[in-house]
Amino acid sequence: MELPDCPPGAEGYQDTVVEAEQEFQAHLNSLKVKVEDGTTRCMVERRGRDVSHNWIYLCYPCAAVCCGENILQMHISGKKHKTKLTIKSVWPPSIFENHPYILKEKGIIKTGTAATPKLNQKMAEEVFLHQNLETDMKYQKYRVTCHIQETMDQVKTPLLGTEYLVEHPPEGGNQEPSYLCTLCTKQGHQRTIVNHMTCYHHRCNYFKCYP
Repeated sequence: MELPDCPPGAEGYQDTVVEAEQEFQAHLNSLKVKVEDGTTRCMVERRGRDVSHNWIYLCYPCAAVCCGENILQMHISGKKHKTKLTIKSVWPPSIFENHPYILKEKGIIKTGTAATPKLNQKMAEEVFLHQNLETDMKYQKYRVTCHIQETMDQVKTPLLGTEYLVEHPPEGGNQEPSYLCTLCTKQGHQRTIVNHMTCYHHRCNYFKCYP
């Protein structure tokens, strides 16, 4: 929220502050999330003020508490918040009822109360999920499906030594990729190399490496 340049007490200062707060609140009201009951609710809600007279904002998907507009803006633009929103498109109503700030107001959660094992497990699962999601997003561009994968999936015979198989991309658009079995120094195309990996000679070489 951008505050006026004029100092406090100057003419029009209070009106400008109120107008800026109203604009910021209107922006927050536009941030909606879909709920499983078919409704849409505000993703962020403004509550009272803290001891420093900053507005307290609750982010329901993240179960976060932000004191002040600047902290809230940093949270919304942060990686953790954006990652959280990619996990679900429709949220259960419980995120609004079981927000820690709401439960604390109701006296269900007391300050300084130790976390229960169930809560610790839930927090650990969320951290694990976030870490896996971030890892998947980070390395997604490096993941390439081999051309031969579909053919190998159709083979009913167990395939041994697939870790020795190297795929060479096709040089032209109309050409097929070639494959090299580094264990047997055998080269060929899809059908040839699959037949080789199921033959007696390849299996013998494999078991020589792993007696």
